Amino acid sequence: MPCTVTGDMVFVTGAVVPLTQFQFRRTNVVGQDDLVVLPDPVYATTDTDGILTVELFAGQYVAEYSRPNAGRVSFAVGVPDAASADLHDLIDQNPTITPTLLSNAIAARDAAIAARDIAQTAAASVGYTILEINDDSVGSIVPPEPGGFALITYLRTAPTYLFPDPDHGKFFYYDTGSSLNVLNMSTVVGASADIVTTDVTGTSGTDGRTTIAARPGLIKIENRSGSEAGYKVSFR
Repeated sequence: MPCTVTGDMVFVTGAVVPLTQFQFRRTNVVGQDDLVVLPDPVYATTDTDGILTVELFAGQYVAEYSRPNAGRVSFAVGVPDAASADLHDLIDQNPTITPTLLSNAIAARDAAIAARDIAQTAAASVGYTILEINDDSVGSIVPPEPGGFALITYLRTAPTYLFPDPDHGKFFYYDTGSSLNVLNMSTVVGASADIVTTDVTGTSGTDGRTTIAARPGLIKIENRSGSEAGYKVSFR
């Protein structure tokens, strides 16, 4: 099935290119149904407004036209396996990447992103993630499961984050599902950390403290400690 290719042809001055013949010569030979399909030039002429319309099968072409005192001009055109296309989108394009392989590439990219997200979630469940959060700002992380236990360690000094501060850390149970819940699991740490199920905005919690919120699908951490900090988060 041929592709209807249209183009609005103009000179560099902006003037239209009227009543000018273009030749499209396919550059590849195709084997199909035990036959060798040889390229055959296709000709099309612009109308009085410079509009060119031509029916072309998918493949790589060299388009050529000539004008008095300008000689012959040629340019590469890649025609996709599609019902229609704009000529300006096809110049110097490789038709083998459109549209089928392009859609496959997009699907592969989406699959890779999904795999990355799964890997990050799995890593968080067995290791840890450091959220770098500015003062009066909020960071968030998606837990590996809707409910479970989390340990947050406050690391005071950016960018090395070598010195933990037990007052802004917390060990707690969380539920980020349909029944939001958060329960403190230790009174030894977290003297300057609050746990809530309401939302945090960066300045909604008490100044000078850290507020940890269990929200739908994620854990949010509000840093109001007075300086940028790293929050080391691990789940169990």
